Amino acid sequence: MTASAFSVTASRTRAPHGSSPTARTLSSVFSVLRVPPAAVDHDAMVVLFSGPHSKVYSFGHLGTSLLVPPSHRDSALSFLYGWDTVILLPITDGSHQEVAQDVIARATSWIDSTDGTWNVALGTTTERGQIEMTVDDLAMVIGAVERLGQGPGIHRVEDMPMEIALMRSPDLAALLASRLIPLMATGAPLLETLVSYIEHGRERSNVARQLHIHPNTLDYRLRRIHELTGLSPWVPKDLQMLGAASLAARLMPEEQGESPETSVRSRSGIPRRREA
Repeated sequence: MTASAFSVTASRTRAPHGSSPTARTLSSVFSVLRVPPAAVDHDAMVVLFSGPHSKVYSFGHLGTSLLVPPSHRDSALSFLYGWDTVILLPITDGSHQEVAQDVIARATSWIDSTDGTWNVALGTTTERGQIEMTVDDLAMVIGAVERLGQGPGIHRVEDMPMEIALMRSPDLAALLASRLIPLMATGAPLLETLVSYIEHGRERSNVARQLHIHPNTLDYRLRRIHELTGLSPWVPKDLQMLGAASLAARLMPEEQGESPETSVRSRSGIPRRREA
């Protein structure tokens, strides 16, 4: 590996003492010192590799040999970003789709051959000034995947624009999530039902099967969602709002021992319920 394509210095605030190794403080400072015209005029692929922090630190240079196609190894640069590894690949011939597919295939093979706890996020940039933003977007993707419990795998920025937007805008996320406080306050699995209903394409029998409930029970829960939120799961515009609100609620960070309802209330400025 050489630095012929990019020369980058990066520093980033480490996770606070005692916090989870996967916690991300996105106060990174990137200074792109030298990027030749070819790298500016064409796409650059940015790959963020995230996994058990004790292993990621030793991944660094190894990442270029594992994930980067041989044709790009001389121009790729890898560096540590907090607990993660970032790899930059200049794409000077318009082959970013082919390179992306190659990287995805290599990453999939790597994940399958190890303990399966790795996440790889991919994005592209066309200007050197966008590198920091793209890396932060990838970190947002990994953070969203972890909060949503989607498990290890390959994730692309273009597949998760709403997740990135909500992670970047916690006030907006709290505002959306607050629409579902009445559901959370019941203690019933109404939020789980709503998420399953959306993710399984509103197919009544499929959703009921996934939740292990009778279809009539599903109908009752959907009516309760309508009654409590004023938004109907059967009206497309309302369902769009419910979908955004449920995603925001699941992306909200929770303090240890804090219920989802309490978390949303505290971040949206809505007072907590008084105990009877």
